Amino acid sequence: MDPLENFQHYGLSPREIELLPLVAKGKTNKEIGIFLNISFHTVSKHLEHIYTKLGVYSRTAVVVWFLGIMHQETRNPTTETHDDDLQSLPRPHWLPDKEGTGVNK
Repeated sequence: MDPLENFQHYGLSPREIELLPLVAKGKTNKEIGIFLNISFHTVSKHLEHIYTKLGVYSRTAVVVWFLGIMHQETRNPTTETHDDDLQSLPRPHWLPDKEGTGVNK
């Protein structure tokens, strides 16, 4: 099953669902419009509808919501996450290092 199909449960139209991965990839409204063969004004309207349906106020919030849902959809529900598992993940470069003295590189 395509995980994007599950987004219909949130009241999003098929076209609005098509926009989500493109927005998450950082595409501009103009780029999305070209890709979907619609005007960038139509893309803007679709985004306004998405904001309203999800109760968010920014493109960034849509991306965070989308990535969170995609993460939930791709996680194995039988696998538990332990603190030890989190320690093995690489730290993002913008977080302070473990000693708190600088930025990870």
